[in-house]
Amino acid sequence: IRGVGSRSAKTVAIDPAVGVYVDGLFIPRSDAQLLQVVDAESIQVLRGPQGTLFGKNTAGGAILVTTTKPDTEFGGDVSLDVGNYDRRNLRAVLNIPFSDAIQSRFTIDSRERDGYMDDAETGIEYGDEDKLAILGQFSWQITDNLAADLLALYSEQDERTVPETCELVNEGTVLQGFVAPGDVRTGPEACADSLQLERRDKVILDRRGVNWEMESTMLGLTLEWDIGDLLFKSITGWLSQDDINNWRDQDAGPVFSINNTELLVEQLELNGIDADEEREFFSQELQLNGSAFDDNLDYTVGLFASTEEIDRSPTPALVSDSGFLGFQSGDAFVALPPGRAGFRQASLTSYENTSWAAFAQASYYFNPQWTLTAGGRYGVEDKEIEQFNYTSATPAPAGPLSREEWDALQGTVHDVVPNADIPFLEEQDDWRDFTPSATLSYTADDDVLSSAALDTLLVYGTWSEGFKAGGFSRLDETFQSFDPENVTNYELGIKIDALDRKLRLNIALFYMDYEDMQVTITRALGLDEDDVRVGVGIANAGEATMQGVEFELSYLPNEHWLFTFSADYLDAEYDEFTDLARNLDTQQFEEVDRSSEDFAYVPETTFSASAEYRLGGEWGDWAARLAYFYKDEIFIALSPGLEDLDGAYLDDYELWNARLSWLSPDDGRVELALYCDNLTDEDYYGTGNIEFENQGTRSLVNSIGRTYGLQASYRF
Repeated sequence: IRGVGSRSAKTVAIDPAVGVYVDGLFIPRSDAQLLQVVDAESIQVLRGPQGTLFGKNTAGGAILVTTTKPDTEFGGDVSLDVGNYDRRNLRAVLNIPFSDAIQSRFTIDSRERDGYMDDAETGIEYGDEDKLAILGQFSWQITDNLAADLLALYSEQDERTVPETCELVNEGTVLQGFVAPGDVRTGPEACADSLQLERRDKVILDRRGVNWEMESTMLGLTLEWDIGDLLFKSITGWLSQDDINNWRDQDAGPVFSINNTELLVEQLELNGIDADEEREFFSQELQLNGSAFDDNLDYTVGLFASTEEIDRSPTPALVSDSGFLGFQSGDAFVALPPGRAGFRQASLTSYENTSWAAFAQASYYFNPQWTLTAGGRYGVEDKEIEQFNYTSATPAPAGPLSREEWDALQGTVHDVVPNADIPFLEEQDDWRDFTPSATLSYTADDDVLSSAALDTLLVYGTWSEGFKAGGFSRLDETFQSFDPENVTNYELGIKIDALDRKLRLNIALFYMDYEDMQVTITRALGLDEDDVRVGVGIANAGEATMQGVEFELSYLPNEHWLFTFSADYLDAEYDEFTDLARNLDTQQFEEVDRSSEDFAYVPETTFSASAEYRLGGEWGDWAARLAYFYKDEIFIALSPGLEDLDGAYLDDYELWNARLSWLSPDDGRVELALYCDNLTDEDYYGTGNIEFENQGTRSLVNSIGRTYGLQASYRF
């Protein structure tokens, strides 16, 4: 949000910059934030630093998901969605009141779809969807002034990863000269095949397949107690995750298996080593809300605490699915020792993270027009990390191997042993921070509104600070901690309703200072000038400024038409960004200034527009909607010196979506809808990355083409 996010694939090692909450329950990890949104009543997006009013501090913003609560009427609904790619979605909701004081609501949501690109060599489908979520909710009005809400959510995901295409961008890198058992091609040759196959909507990824799996269980209990003029609120949350396999094929080809940790986990477990990643997160939040000074002051004070344990998170290690690399000489093959080449830096890492904070926010109403809101948050983050490191003791076969002998290595079960050089690493650190905020707002009175021909007018100015917790990065034989990111946000905004509330306009201008950015950089490891070793890890290596404008407009000219338009412009620039890069002439690492680079994965402009027409009558209500979305090009290179490289950017793209729906005249109990997303069948890359130094390739994530289907629902 507004350019503040995470620029590293290590989603467990670093905290998210944008917080996601489900009914006030904080979701701690970026991949876990993809929990299926089930039975949502509303979704709010809060831009800029948050943390003085609820939950855990976030630097970029927060997304608040509020589920639909049980009510006192028996009822429910059933909906079905069928479409191309064998889309099969089923959702059922049942609301059961046990009494006037106790109600319940149950939701089952199943989503299935075939993949949209096949592997040309294995037939595996990628980009499929297979999700199941079961949600139970209970509301209990215990007394007139005490209420409890219980939420229980189970979700599972068992899919293949997204389809990716490989493109060569740097010839002659170290890895490109090697071959792996089971494939006669080198990496560049397979990459060239991948690029050609894309024209036939095909990919060629790891021969074993690349999966995305996770099971999640979440429990939440919210208590609200009216104490006279005060409201006490307690939010207790517990989240558990296991059966986690959420990595990818970084090189987007079948020769190597980079970042596919399923292969490492299999080798460890065949050696009797427990490698099943598990996560558990517990949070407790207390809030006290009240008013004072004849209701001229509203305030919230609160406490937040959480503990998180992540056990046995694997680090990708196998460079090929066999754990062997080698080189070809004529018709013969020479295998390298796997502990030095194909099976490297295998590890299982455990984390113990503890957070606690005190926060407060108050709004003082000077008069009906002017309001001052101020708040602050003091937080402490404590993190501990332990890592067990392993390697392969399996020797390389002696002598040149025939093709058959070479390919027979593909099913090797390695003798996995502790890494004698670095068997175990551990580190601990903590960080403290105070983040204030203040907003001054003006609400126009009737005289001003009348003279300006407006229905409502709100003008505000905000200053706020936020931070994202620090963490650890492994460099050579040690862990080094990096500090929190800090963001200071300045914002001016205006909100207008006009033309008898038929026109709504929101405009926000913002300027943000971004300090101690957590970025992946190369650092020197040597202790003297003769030691030229380097390591790649996360560090506080950047400062930046972001400024931009957000524009939202909706217009209801009459009872039939609704038009919407929104646009975002973001100018994000590094003020300071120093790194090390290899000089291609001398092959030595030299300090480079990367401040001229664009922000990775951040578009400069995005905008969307829609037009909707509604028509009601004795035969029911009809609605037709056409929507448009545009996203500017993005910079995808995370290594230094690539801003002028062909392929460092992904092209901009635009999407058109259409929908036609009908509601039955009996209070809309039956709804039918036809939809078509990506109406023009736009072919585009959603995201990607470049690994320039070793692989010399860029991996491009292919997005799905035109999708269409029929949705039907019945409410009772």
